[in-house]
Amino acid sequence: MSKQEISESILLQLRRQLSDDLGIYFPKEQLSDIRRIVARMKRERNLADPESFLTWLLNSAAVSERFEILTEFFTIGETYFFRDSDVWKTLANTLIPERIKANSSKKELKLWSVPCSTGEEAYSMAMVVDEMPLLTGWSIGILGTDINQEFLDVAENGIYRAWSFRNFSERLYHKYFTSQPGKKSVISDSIQKMVHFSKLNLAKLNFPTSITNTTNVDIIFCRNVLIYFDEELRKKIIQQLYSALKPGGFLLLAASETSIVDHPGLYPDKNIQTHFFRKGVVAPVKKEFPGTVKKSHLFDCLKKETETKRKKSFRKKVSGRSKTKNTNKNIENVSSIPSCEKQYIVEVNAAARKLYTKNKGTEAEGLLLQALEKSDAACSSPKDIAEAMQLLARIYADHGNLESACHWAEKGVETYKLNPDDYFFLSTVYQERGDAKQAKKLLQQVLFLDPDFVMAYFYLAQIETDTKKAVKHFQNTENLLKQKDSNHIVSHGDGMTAGRLLEIVNTMQGQ
Repeated sequence: MSKQEISESILLQLRRQLSDDLGIYFPKEQLSDIRRIVARMKRERNLADPESFLTWLLNSAAVSERFEILTEFFTIGETYFFRDSDVWKTLANTLIPERIKANSSKKELKLWSVPCSTGEEAYSMAMVVDEMPLLTGWSIGILGTDINQEFLDVAENGIYRAWSFRNFSERLYHKYFTSQPGKKSVISDSIQKMVHFSKLNLAKLNFPTSITNTTNVDIIFCRNVLIYFDEELRKKIIQQLYSALKPGGFLLLAASETSIVDHPGLYPDKNIQTHFFRKGVVAPVKKEFPGTVKKSHLFDCLKKETETKRKKSFRKKVSGRSKTKNTNKNIENVSSIPSCEKQYIVEVNAAARKLYTKNKGTEAEGLLLQALEKSDAACSSPKDIAEAMQLLARIYADHGNLESACHWAEKGVETYKLNPDDYFFLSTVYQERGDAKQAKKLLQQVLFLDPDFVMAYFYLAQIETDTKKAVKHFQNTENLLKQKDSNHIVSHGDGMTAGRLLEIVNTMQGQ
């Protein structure tokens, strides 16, 4: 084999490294695409022996150097201002006006372009926002992230050639750009200051966090990148993007990527004729919360809490709503027990949990509501009544009804104040509602009750706006995880092991 040829074994090793470092997936039948990119690498770097170079790159080069070289040649920077005009019309005429209504009290709007390449998309967002008088006086956050540092350097410089203006109006050009010698154009300071650029690797899943400024986003543009990942990684990235969005927020994908979205919390809006997905919208608040029991002796006679705290775990959320069924059969099992007996609410909770774990949330809801209205508080322990309320809250959360979930979870912690798990669940509801301040208070209450609650530290690190405090929370998370076996399943970690969570913490801290 000549020095100009690349062995298949090296190509396969490069293929694995691309998956590990960048998350980019090349099926084996596409090795020719890798070979073609290596040929370009050979030309641009004047490589006499490309196989020896790749051997060094994959086995001996520093991790940071290998990463930079791979991103240089295997990431794509093709973009221009206002690419796909229909998208920008939808952004200006529909999406931003909707988010203005949703955020009218706080007057804050956050947009994220990922991957942002050389910045044209993020700056296009800034120009759309600047053209909207309704946003005068608002706090605007526009974030552009990419894996390629060279692209980010171009974006931060804000200097572009004619190729970036293929779909650009003369009016906007004269308003926001200044011509320079060499057929270059520099973007105005006012627009440049609206956008913050930073490095972020989607494949590492180290978002959303307050450190990366990727929480509580109103609108995310994520075009032409998911197609490069395998199915498993795509699903994980979509889940993280979903978590980064505010309730009712929008995610834009490329037309070729819409068919790969299969997430219960994201759905295409039929009223929008572009490739936007909306994060499940919470139903409007009614005068009476769905499932609110009539005023009764239940809330007037609760005994003073005297029981010691204990931990308990609930199963992970299930997606989708079960069809409504008659709950009489379930009630038959407990109706024979007088409501003034302590065993009544205990039996109801057991029956409701069983239904809940079988995805029969609507039946469990009816059973719990009737029990809470019927139960005699004078004969029931606060802990058992609170357990019923908390399970009801989880059912409403599964249905996407965060208002009712919050209502019942708060009732639960008012009834029994010593269970850290309940405060933790309520904090996640507030996070989903975009209220990081209240979520933070609840997480602090969790740690007051249980100083070794790992996920409370981990969540605090992500929502804390003070960088020093966030780092401290990460350190506490790390210290607790190091005390556990790497295969230990972390409580409230959705089945994640201590070893895996430790890796994520280290990645988030840039270790």
